[in-house]
Amino acid sequence: MLRRPPVPIGRPVPGRVLLRSPSALPHHIAGVWWPRSRHLDHELPTVIPTIGVRLRTLTRISYSTSDWDRREPRMEIMGDLVELDPAHPSGLIVFAGPNATIAFGLIAPNTTQQQAEHTATAMLQER
Repeated sequence: MLRRPPVPIGRPVPGRVLLRSPSALPHHIAGVWWPRSRHLDHELPTVIPTIGVRLRTLTRISYSTSDWDRREPRMEIMGDLVELDPAHPSGLIVFAGPNATIAFGLIAPNTTQQQAEHTATAMLQER
């Protein structure tokens, strides 16, 4: 079972994540994530509580090998074994459970604050 984040939806949450407001869903992406590194193992704990808002059980994470250094096929997350699928387009990470899928647009870790804010705004306003 995933935990809920400590901050309301529509505001930045720990882990440099910005969620789209619930009224804007469904949409291609549910939010934007700006990780601090390309190490998926280290960064996932910062975003996992955020996806608990809309996804109760996590079974698969789809990502691009051009965005992340991770190469293992599975990972234990909060006591559950989660399948990692590296066959996803760059710039997007998808969290899936039995009944829902949540996609986040990615901002590269080396992006400046100003560029990250501009990119996040553009991603969240896409129709």
